[in-house]
Amino acid sequence: MAGRRLADWPTPRNRAGATVSGDRPPPSLSWGAMADLSELTAMIESALPGSTAEVIDQGGGDHLAATVVAPQFAGLTRLEQHKLVYAAVQTRFDDGSIHALALRTRAPEAT
Repeated sequence: MAGRRLADWPTPRNRAGATVSGDRPPPSLSWGAMADLSELTAMIESALPGSTAEVIDQGGGDHLAATVVAPQFAGLTRLEQHKLVYAAVQTRFDDGSIHALALRTRAPEAT
């Protein structure tokens, strides 16, 4: 609608009738808490003893990427490796802290 000013639009409200403001939805409409990267790293490394993990935020706090090197990956397919990592952080998918997790996984190189 050309010519309408922002002040002409109705005030946005949530389902409870409260005024909505800011960039993020109010708690009643929230998508979940943002992921704690150090906690996720610890969850992966705890589930896969001897592993090293690096988790980074790719934007928005719930789209993440992780690189994981673990001895448990030796002889496994990439899909099997990824399943182990997803299982380690499943609770954060369930509570909405993580929406997407891109993975790079490999076994350590033999020395």
